[in-house]
Amino acid sequence: MGLRILLTNRCFRCLVGMMLLSGVSAFASLALHAERVEGFVTKIGSPTEFYIGTLDVRIDARTQCITESVDANIQVDYQAHGWLWAIPPYYKLQNRPESNSKMSVSCSKSPWVIGSHVEVLGDSKEPNQGFDARQITIYSVKISQRFADAATYWNAKGSDWEGAALLEEQPQIKKVDNGYEGTVWLDGYPVTVTPDTELITAPAGTEVGYRLFGFYRDNPRWEAIMPKAPRPAFSTSLFKPNSWSTYSAADLLDEKLGHGSVGDEEIVHSAGEGKFPIEGLVWLQRIRLWPNHLSDKERKYIAQFTPAVHPPDYEHRIPGNVGFDSRSAGKSLKILPNRAVQEFVSDLGWSLVPEYQRRLTEKDPTKIEFRFYVVQGMKPRLRDEMSKADAMTLTWHKNLARGVAALPDGMILIPDYMLVEIGSEAQLATLLSCAITSVVQKQGFVTRQSGLSADKDAGSLAMGSDVPMTPAGLIFYLFRNEQALRIGIRQMYLAGYDIREAPFAWAAAAGKTAANPLPGTDNIASEIPWYTAYAFDYISRFYSWVDFSKLKRGEREYTQFLDELRKTDPEAFERSK
Repeated sequence: MGLRILLTNRCFRCLVGMMLLSGVSAFASLALHAERVEGFVTKIGSPTEFYIGTLDVRIDARTQCITESVDANIQVDYQAHGWLWAIPPYYKLQNRPESNSKMSVSCSKSPWVIGSHVEVLGDSKEPNQGFDARQITIYSVKISQRFADAATYWNAKGSDWEGAALLEEQPQIKKVDNGYEGTVWLDGYPVTVTPDTELITAPAGTEVGYRLFGFYRDNPRWEAIMPKAPRPAFSTSLFKPNSWSTYSAADLLDEKLGHGSVGDEEIVHSAGEGKFPIEGLVWLQRIRLWPNHLSDKERKYIAQFTPAVHPPDYEHRIPGNVGFDSRSAGKSLKILPNRAVQEFVSDLGWSLVPEYQRRLTEKDPTKIEFRFYVVQGMKPRLRDEMSKADAMTLTWHKNLARGVAALPDGMILIPDYMLVEIGSEAQLATLLSCAITSVVQKQGFVTRQSGLSADKDAGSLAMGSDVPMTPAGLIFYLFRNEQALRIGIRQMYLAGYDIREAPFAWAAAAGKTAANPLPGTDNIASEIPWYTAYAFDYISRFYSWVDFSKLKRGEREYTQFLDELRKTDPEAFERSK
């Protein structure tokens, strides 16, 4: 989101009963006499009960609650592997509790929501009878991006909310006497439009760009790359799916609304969600809108990375292949010859495609022909895909060892080893929705247009690009991954899947322990995957009001799917070990 992301759990703004810091210090002795668990709240049973994963935490009159602010930085980690430095670099979350930030709060106000990061000291009941909390620390986490000493240029940019995105949902906007007002999901965020919002347009043929300015190319900026043509007048018709935008926004609680009819506590929102708490909204300060289009330059880009597909012979169990015109050793990928497996993944994938895309006619040049294929791959040696600096693009054609490939023509390739590692439809929805978002938001093409891509030929890297080692370039790739997570989670929710599976899906797909409570951590400063913390924080801000009991996990259905996969591809289960 722009050049700075500040995500703070809004529940802490309304806490009452705060005490002096000296009062909190008296709680420290509890740590010497109590068991400790740390993790993310996934369910709230009652005002006196919540869950960390499957752990039942109970609160009574003796429970003491405190808050502590944490400065969480997403950094680049050039981790060495023997004599070879890891390429590409990895993103890493580093938590630093703010000194003198602990404050006592009232537990009776239930100062936690789904997604809150908590630490609990107390007594466990055996066997698996829950956890009686004696002290609960609720962490107020501020996630920002700082790479080495390069943070100063972008931390001083001004606007905390800045970005570019294609609208994927129908906004709820109406004309009023002095402007427009309403709400819209934009770039994965619920934003509110008021008569104070500056609304501007761009001429036909405009494209999104992420430009690097300055002598050292370290001053990044989202912008609309406009042709020399008259700018049309603004109209309500631009507030619709399949419109591009560049925007700046502000935290609604930090700004005063000059006009509009937004209430003090809640507003009516889109997507049939009814009343929406104002704490989870962002005020749209400025937005530029223009219709989506397909330029000749983009057509050539798509053609460059569109492989030939030879379907499997399902009747005779002969694999198909995705072929690339390449001088490299990896000229094709094998498509598994099991119709049930392919249809399961394809049907799930199509349910995650934005509704407006599914409704576009075949003649519309902006319609994307999504296709989903399960292919043979090889488990990567280094970490999981979402932690890499170019997670959605770096893909080896030889064995698809770097995870899901999202090609710009709408082809989504998912390797078999990742399917073996995950355990639910909702986790698979996480992987597919991120890939779909990468295509819909034209992340590869924007990368090329912005001069951040050093593309190889189609046989070397799918949508390939060398990762720029400048701080601004690394921030851009993190923006892409964050956007894929946010909008992907949003599409999961709209498709009815349990978004609480998203924070751990990428770790699970890499065969890592995806546990909650967090295993083996000594305190908040321990390393947590950046995407896990980011996704839970995003959920805590914008989905805390959701009735999660109505969302689908699909564990039983996925178990049946794995049984079918094993019939055709038993080697995938061996390779995943």
